[in-house]
Amino acid sequence: MRAHLGRVDADDGLVLDAAALRLAAAIDCVGRADPGVRTAVITPSLWRDIVGLRNRIAHAYAFVDRHVLLENMAKDVDELQALVDGMLSRVGRGV
Repeated sequence: MRAHLGRVDADDGLVLDAAALRLAAAIDCVGRADPGVRTAVITPSLWRDIVGLRNRIAHAYAFVDRHVLLENMAKDVDELQALVDGMLSRVGRGV
């Protein structure tokens, strides 16, 4: 995701749309993870925020400010990646 964000410009709708849909898909995948593993790595309040972003992308994308979306994606993608890595590490250890 980080590699794609380097190519994204808020005025390039096609690339931003693709990045946003990839992010929403990634959040969906995290949502399908074992709740115990997810909760061990992501606090419930942070998870609500993450799901809220996914829902805005999926259900109200036409009303999302592209510049704000890009700014948030660029700022938060590393944290999301670290959370996913933490979940995968727990699963790999059988925790």
